[in-house]
Amino acid sequence: MKAEDIRSKVTSENLSILKRSLLFVDDRLALLRERGKQAETRATAMLAVSSILAGFVVHFGKSLEKLKLFNSVLFAALYLAVIFFIIKSIYYSIKALWVLKGNELNTDLVFELQDFSESEAARYELTWKIWEYWQYIPLTNEKLFWLNRSQRNTVAALITYMFLGMVLYLEMKLGFSSYWIVNGLAVVFLVSFVLFIDIAMERLGNVWKK
Repeated sequence: MKAEDIRSKVTSENLSILKRSLLFVDDRLALLRERGKQAETRATAMLAVSSILAGFVVHFGKSLEKLKLFNSVLFAALYLAVIFFIIKSIYYSIKALWVLKGNELNTDLVFELQDFSESEAARYELTWKIWEYWQYIPLTNEKLFWLNRSQRNTVAALITYMFLGMVLYLEMKLGFSSYWIVNGLAVVFLVSFVLFIDIAMERLGNVWKK
């Protein structure tokens, strides 16, 4: 929203109403800033979790290599799926942290208020605080959007990693061996899962739409 449009709508001459409006906008701005900070904190946490999980996956890959299980298409597909999920999670965490800062009010606003009456100054300040609020909204939403994707892919990586461990247990302890057609279908499902999980969750699940 443009400052000119906001200014045309802030028309009250009642000082108490203007002060009440300023308090309300200040509360909204504080809440929006807090949401942005929380998104950054959680994105940092997801980055740490993904990095720790990557360490486990690398160690697990060495064990699979020693057991020569990478010859199995299903094992190789599951392992690669976990890696891709982790890469996506790390990438989305970084995207959330690298959202650019928006335009903010600075102390120069004080100089502009010097020649105004009390009600004019309140209207002017209110106008620019509302403008600042609208500057913050898309930035905060973008942070939350990338954070949501990072969380989703981290959970998918954990589920796939646990499924890999379950398949390994069935193979080593119970001697279970699936048919090639089952392996093929599983690989197709995994590829689709890795590539389209975000689109499916955001459009079909109506979770987030950037």
